[in-house]
Amino acid sequence: MHPRNGKTGRPLFIGSKPFGLAILRSLRGVDPQLGTAITIDDSPDIRSCLCEFRNFAVREGLELVVASSAAEVKAEILARRPSVILVCGYYWLLDADVLNAVPGGIFGIHNSLLPRYRGSSPLVWAMINGESRVGSSLFALGEGMDDGPILHQIELDVASDEGIGSVLARLEAQLIHDLPALWPRLCAGTIERRPQIEAQATYCGRRHPQDGEIDWALSAGRIHNLVRAQAPPYPGAFTIVGGQRVTLLRTSSFQFPYFAVPGQVVRRRPGAVIVACGDNTALVILEAAVEGLPGDVDKLIGPGPLR
Repeated sequence: MHPRNGKTGRPLFIGSKPFGLAILRSLRGVDPQLGTAITIDDSPDIRSCLCEFRNFAVREGLELVVASSAAEVKAEILARRPSVILVCGYYWLLDADVLNAVPGGIFGIHNSLLPRYRGSSPLVWAMINGESRVGSSLFALGEGMDDGPILHQIELDVASDEGIGSVLARLEAQLIHDLPALWPRLCAGTIERRPQIEAQATYCGRRHPQDGEIDWALSAGRIHNLVRAQAPPYPGAFTIVGGQRVTLLRTSSFQFPYFAVPGQVVRRRPGAVIVACGDNTALVILEAAVEGLPGDVDKLIGPGPLR
């Protein structure tokens, strides 16, 4: 696998979150020259696995740098001059100085079928939009937003009731399967690069936990997709009932038109509550939690309107 076209330096990994850690484990297993990783201090994020990164580094004898800013990451890269960098779960743009300092290139994993869904939270947005086919792209980073050449893509069909946690697990498993064979060619600079088709590009913005609040004026199908897209490990789609935050964990769309005021609880049955939505539709709530604690849906949600 080494040397890399006569270039000096060792490969470097930058990333965070469980997905990033899984990729680091996979690469470390096939390339002992990958001796350093940079992660970010994302401890306030419910998806953080900073402790797991630290434990893995200790077990593997891996140098781990925990950065708290983009400036720190840049300084580490410029000081180390790595031969190649792989990024997974990193949210700050890398400037021209950094891009030019890595002779073998900087490559990223982006959970969309680029050029669609460039930007933040791509898989979340794809599932909110009800995409039946999603994927992940290995691509070369440039100065633009996720617009570099594509090296490898995987595609998955998504069921209409599948949550994002299941989709993430399947994407992760496929990438972990594919990456060991791709890594030597990526490091050697021999992997094929396919330019993105700019006319097909779409973009998505960063999401925050409060964006998961449900607008009952939306259609039941749209709300159902929001619930799927915000399911664990994400913070969840929620509504307010009696001043308490109720997170919806599993839903379905009522199969017939329902004429009622959006947000009105129109029917309840054992283990389910039906709520009117926009466009004369209704949502069946099958699982929910109050302030993070799961319970019986028909007891968690009272008869009053939902906010």
